[in-house]
Amino acid sequence: TAVKFTGDSKKKLADVIAADGKVQQATNKAAEKVENAKAEVKDVNKKLEQVAGTKDYDRSVKNAEKVQNSLVTAQKEFSNSKVVLATSANTVKAAQGDVSNAQKAEANEVKGRVAAQTKLDQRVDKINASAKAAS
Repeated sequence: TAVKFTGDSKKKLADVIAADGKVQQATNKAAEKVENAKAEVKDVNKKLEQVAGTKDYDRSVKNAEKVQNSLVTAQKEFSNSKVVLATSANTVKAAQGDVSNAQKAEANEVKGRVAAQTKLDQRVDKINASAKAAS
């Protein structure tokens, strides 16, 4: 029945909202990673300036490249996370629509039952009136 459908839809919506919250947390962590990686790149570039012209320079350049690659990776992860978050938001909207549709179906079902009951009551009244008239 529609009542069960509404309950199922509401549970599904709650599950989807919980999952969306997890995606939001993951996106926030990814953004934090990007910020940390940017700070690390700044630090490494400063160190690179300090060791310019010394024997540590080559090693520092390799380290700087690694850190730069980490930043690029973090930025890709963040970008992917934002795409997942957008998809998640659409899923939440769809689930909200399902609940709304279920509630409408339930309301229509109730209206239909009330209308059927009213017709039945009218028929019973007619039959009773006919029976009274006949007696």
